[in-house]
Amino acid sequence: MASSDIRPIVDWLVDGARSKMQAHEMLAELCERLVGCGIPLWRMAVFVRTLHPHIMGRRFVWRPGADIEVHNAPFDLLEAIESIVAPLARVAEIRALRRTAGNLLDTYVGNSAGERILAGQIRRGHAEAIHAAIWLSDMRGFTLLADRVPAQALVELLNDYFDCQVPAILEHGGEVLKFMGDGLLAIFPIGNERDPAEVCARALASAYEARRNVAALNRSTRVEAGGVRFGLALHVGDVLYGNIGGGDRLDFTCIGAAVNLAARLEKLAGKLGRVILASHEFARHCESDFQPIGKFPFAGFAAQQTVFGVPDEANATLSNAR
Repeated sequence: MASSDIRPIVDWLVDGARSKMQAHEMLAELCERLVGCGIPLWRMAVFVRTLHPHIMGRRFVWRPGADIEVHNAPFDLLEAIESIVAPLARVAEIRALRRTAGNLLDTYVGNSAGERILAGQIRRGHAEAIHAAIWLSDMRGFTLLADRVPAQALVELLNDYFDCQVPAILEHGGEVLKFMGDGLLAIFPIGNERDPAEVCARALASAYEARRNVAALNRSTRVEAGGVRFGLALHVGDVLYGNIGGGDRLDFTCIGAAVNLAARLEKLAGKLGRVILASHEFARHCESDFQPIGKFPFAGFAAQQTVFGVPDEANATLSNAR
């Protein structure tokens, strides 16, 4: 709705709404004018105090297609309402603070981690082992990009880049745990009641969607030298999920050998010029989507790891843009 559409109503009110003399008539015309501007009103209630020895005030209620309801409120009604104001305010404040805390935790640590923190899992070292599909992605060439793009434009680009991934992850049941500069760590928990193949399929669907979104971003962005490129590693394994940190500063995250392997896979994706790489543990749950591309040694792991890629990236050019 354009601001110009509401201007006649403002002018009418400023002029004293002279076309209607009675209060209930003025309210009815106001509501009808607002509906005519496209505001979807279904009810409006107005309470006006009065100077009367027996009546505290008067309530006007408007509903579409009905006459204005007018009710008088005696002073004893005010006393009853005032008696519950203080305890109601206390309950409302507690719930508002909890809602605010929940919103902040959801925003900065994720929904599941936020629920755990509010439930009391705040001690350092408090962690549990969970089985999960792991997502670890990273933007290619970010260091060089940061040297030539103005700071504010770089922040906006990063936000657009993460918008290509985060909604896709959340919509498919994943949880974003951490932003690490231009990197992103997320998990798709696999509980006893969940089929690992189904969870991995959702994680892979998120990966395909993110890849499409980044491609669309590149078609619209003005970033030079090839636009935005990213790599993504998918793995399945056991991780420790909980509080880690020093002193009074903690981080709710996941750690473990599985996360380390995902990090090695993500670096390899950059060297091979691939967008999506997966471990054998992940690929075996989505066999039709992957093909083996070789065995590779990874620092910290004794045995070489068989790495899988998606067929449509088989002819990707080598890239060491980082």
